[in-house]
Amino acid sequence: MNRQSSILIVTLLGVIGSAKSEEKSLRFIQFPDETGILHWIDLENDNLPQHKFNPEDDIKYLLHSRGSGQNPEEFFKGNNDSIFATKFDSRKPVKISIHGWTGDGENENNKVLVDAFLSAMDVNVIVIDWGIGASADYVTSARYVPLVGAKVGELIDWLNILGVPFSNFHVLGHSLGGHIAGISGRSATRGKVEYISGMDPAFPLWGSNSERIRASDGKYVEISHTNGGLSGLMEPIGHTDFYPNGGVVMPGCSTIDVRCSHNRAYHYMADSIDHERFMADKCNSVEEISSNTCANVGKLHMGGAKTKLGSQGIYALKTNAEKPYYQG
Repeated sequence: MNRQSSILIVTLLGVIGSAKSEEKSLRFIQFPDETGILHWIDLENDNLPQHKFNPEDDIKYLLHSRGSGQNPEEFFKGNNDSIFATKFDSRKPVKISIHGWTGDGENENNKVLVDAFLSAMDVNVIVIDWGIGASADYVTSARYVPLVGAKVGELIDWLNILGVPFSNFHVLGHSLGGHIAGISGRSATRGKVEYISGMDPAFPLWGSNSERIRASDGKYVEISHTNGGLSGLMEPIGHTDFYPNGGVVMPGCSTIDVRCSHNRAYHYMADSIDHERFMADKCNSVEEISSNTCANVGKLHMGGAKTKLGSQGIYALKTNAEKPYYQG
């Protein structure tokens, strides 16, 4: 076993053994980018390289629809003529997909979700490409998250003016994108977003960050935890929080491959869009999930394209190691 693997295993065991203490201080961590490459990150580094990112000009808004074929149609926020030139239909639901660190409009999580949505239903899928900001070092990219979230909130308000009711919005974000999704909901001023999905929202720098995704960001906020305490948050923070396989290491992923478990969150979401087969048991606490002692006092399906407004609680479920990931 090499030194890197040993460090990761020790780190993982420390997280699993201290699920109650997610706020423990860590300075040097390994975090996966959107392509799966692990990077050593100094979370206290103030000597960061200069990086230029203007959210107003550098974010791309890419529309995918059944009418647009394989190529997305770019439009410009606030520019009516640009969106009227696309296949955008304000009568249809709007799914907004947001990537994480080092990602862009063409990275895997966007492709997986776009394909799943458009295969299952006739909707507008808007990919938020903040790749210029996400290409910085992790600490700098994390600082851009509130700025990006505010711009997505402006997008939601503008689309509402164009005729999209707030009941038709579903915002989904992976990793850092999970926090952007939450911030976009609280930044919208014309109404409350119906459904927000945080797919393993990033943990480093967000354990006690007041800007992180939270239940009040939308009418229904659902969080899936697939690499809790390492890449993603372990603490329950939504209306409903799902902990597949205990929330830390996913079947088919090794204990040292954190990006595999981290990325499972958007694969589970994609796999859930056209059915309700990720059935989960309600638990009283994360500790019950970790010790596998849930009382199973109710059931709810994880993910899906439709809101589960009114649902609350912490849920545990098992998944398969490969597609189809659901066991129900």
